[in-house]
Amino acid sequence: MKAFFVSVSVAVAFLLTGCDFEVPLAQSPPLDIAEKLLGVWERDSEQYREQRLLVLPMGRREYLVSFPHGSADAMFARAYLFRQQADILVQLEWLGTARGALPEDKRIYQVGRCDIENGRLAVRLLNTGVVDKDATTTAHLELSLIENRNHPELWGKPLFFVRSQETEE
Repeated sequence: MKAFFVSVSVAVAFLLTGCDFEVPLAQSPPLDIAEKLLGVWERDSEQYREQRLLVLPMGRREYLVSFPHGSADAMFARAYLFRQQADILVQLEWLGTARGALPEDKRIYQVGRCDIENGRLAVRLLNTGVVDKDATTTAHLELSLIENRNHPELWGKPLFFVRSQETEE
């Protein structure tokens, strides 16, 4: 259930690594937003503290995500939670940047999962070294994920975030 509340914040990790897929993974309707995700998050590391993530509601089932929040280079994504077999994941569709730039290619989708423990958000992205990043259909991408479901490196190394004091005020 913790994954449900945090999956959207995976957007932060997505921005750091670039977009992964040309097709969306989600086929089922998105789930309702998790209010625990809303607000400003910042990296749980002094070295990366300025990397902040803004998660806003965009209706009952979608989020608007900005990373790094407050930067001239901020990117924006439409994000939503969805169920993939027994897991609740987040899908992001990158829209553009604060400077008005649009994505340069068709790889605008990313998929991830998150957990919140003790107020700390852990974000992991789907590893494109394990899942076929060249999938040309949602069905192909889904099959690749299912076939590699038990691979120990299916999800990348976590990025950690804590709530910004901006959100707590």
